Amino acid sequence: MIEKVKKTIIKHGLLEEAGTAIVVGLSGGPDSLSLLKVLCELKEDFGIEEIFAVHINHMYRGEPAFADEYFCRDFCEEHQIGFRAYRFDVEKIAEETGESTEEAGRRLRYGAFREVAEELRHCGTKVEGTDRTVKIAVAHNKEDNAETLIMRLARGTGTEGLCGIEYKREDIIRPLLDISRSEIEAFCELRGLTPRIDGTNLEPIYTRNKVRLEVIPYINKALGCDIVETLGRLSASASEDREFFSAEVSRAAEKAKAEEGKYIIEELKALMPAIRKRLVVKAFADAGLKQDIGASHLEAAERLVFSEKTTGDVSFPRGFMLKKRYGQLIFFAPEEDKKQGCRLKLTVVTDREEVTSFISLKKDRRDKDFQIFDRDSVREAGEPVLRTRKQGDIISPLGFDGTKKLKNYFIDRKVDRDIRDRLPLVAAGNIVLWIPGMEVNQRFAAKHDSTSLIIMEVECAEK
Repeated sequence: MIEKVKKTIIKHGLLEEAGTAIVVGLSGGPDSLSLLKVLCELKEDFGIEEIFAVHINHMYRGEPAFADEYFCRDFCEEHQIGFRAYRFDVEKIAEETGESTEEAGRRLRYGAFREVAEELRHCGTKVEGTDRTVKIAVAHNKEDNAETLIMRLARGTGTEGLCGIEYKREDIIRPLLDISRSEIEAFCELRGLTPRIDGTNLEPIYTRNKVRLEVIPYINKALGCDIVETLGRLSASASEDREFFSAEVSRAAEKAKAEEGKYIIEELKALMPAIRKRLVVKAFADAGLKQDIGASHLEAAERLVFSEKTTGDVSFPRGFMLKKRYGQLIFFAPEEDKKQGCRLKLTVVTDREEVTSFISLKKDRRDKDFQIFDRDSVREAGEPVLRTRKQGDIISPLGFDGTKKLKNYFIDRKVDRDIRDRLPLVAAGNIVLWIPGMEVNQRFAAKHDSTSLIIMEVECAEK
C-alpha cells in the first residue's frame, strides 16, 4: 500500500515541492488513520516538513463523537503529530443557514482545514519573506470514487461527472484514491492500528450508505463483475477526455471573451455544444462557482444564448446568475461575494471643538468611504449596519423634499439594475443613511448645531 500511494503521489503531482506542510483530515476511522500513518512513513521520500491533523466533531452522535475526538487527540500526542479539534453543532447550524446538514458539514469541515493551513503557511522554515506550500490531505479511496459515480449517474451527469473524485483540486489532495477499503483494513491490521468505527456507516440510512451496502453488492452479484474496478477505469478514461476538452475550451474562451466575465454571444453560437457548455462551466468556476452545476442549468444557458430576446437571466446555484445583455453573456457572482471584505467603522465624537472642526471640514462632501452624521438623529433611527438593499428601503437624498423609495432613487439616478443588489450601503432599519460614493441621507447628515457626531468609514478589500 505504501508503494501504491507513493506512485499515486508521483503520477498525479500531489507533492511536487520539498518543504511542504500537510493538513490531514482525521476522523479516527480506518481511511483517515491509514492516510495519516502512510504520510508519516513517506515523510522523508517527499521532503514533507510538517504533518498536522485536524479533527471535526460534528456533534451528531453524542458521546461516541467525543470519544472519536479524544481518540484522535491521544493518537496524535502518542505519535508527536500536531493536532487540533473543532466542534460544530452541524444540525443547528444547517437549520439556521438553510443548508442541508451535508452541505453545512462540508463547508465547516473544509473551512477549518483551510484555517489551519493558513496558519501553517506563514510559520515554515522557507526563505524569509516567502510562504511555504501547504496541502490539505483527505482520505477518499477507490470505493468512495465508485459510490460518487453511481450517485451522479442516478441523478444524471455529463461526461465531466464521470471523471469522479479528483486526485487534486487547488490545495486539496487525495493520496488514497487508488487504494481499496480491503487494502486499508489490511494495512491497519499490519501496523497495529485500532481505528474508530462509526456505527452509522453500517446502516443503510443515508444515500451513500445505501449505495455502499446494497447497490454495489447487488450489481457485483447480478452482473458477475467488480463494479468498483470497472468504474475506476471509466473514471480514468473520462479524465483523459477532460484534459483534451479543457485545452479546447480554453482556446474557445479566449476567442469569445469580451472582457473578464463577459463573452460575445455570436462567438458562442459558433461553438459546438460540447465546447460551449464546458465554457459556461469554466466561466462560472472563474467567477467562484465550482460545483453543483447540473444539466438543467446548462440547457437553460443554451436557451438563453439562442433566444431572440436581447436580454434575459438564468439562475445558477448559490445565487450566481447568467445574464444576456445586448450581445454579451455575463457571469455574475452573488451579492455576498461582491461585498466580501467590506466593513463599517464607526467613531463617536463628543468634544465640541472636534465636532466644529469635522463639520467645517466635511460640510456637503460625499466621499466614497468617509461620511459624518448627527449622532442623536442616527440613534433615534437605530443601529447602523453595512448591507445591501432590501425591499422597503427609503432615503432622503440631498436637496429632496421628503423621502423616496430606494428603488425609485436608483431608477432616477439610472443605476444599472445589474449592480443595484450588490451596492454596499449603511442603513438603520429600513432607512438608508448612506450609499458610499453616491448619496447621503440629508435627515441624518451632520449640521452646525450637532452636539455629537458619528463618523462612518467603509473599508473594502481590493478586488
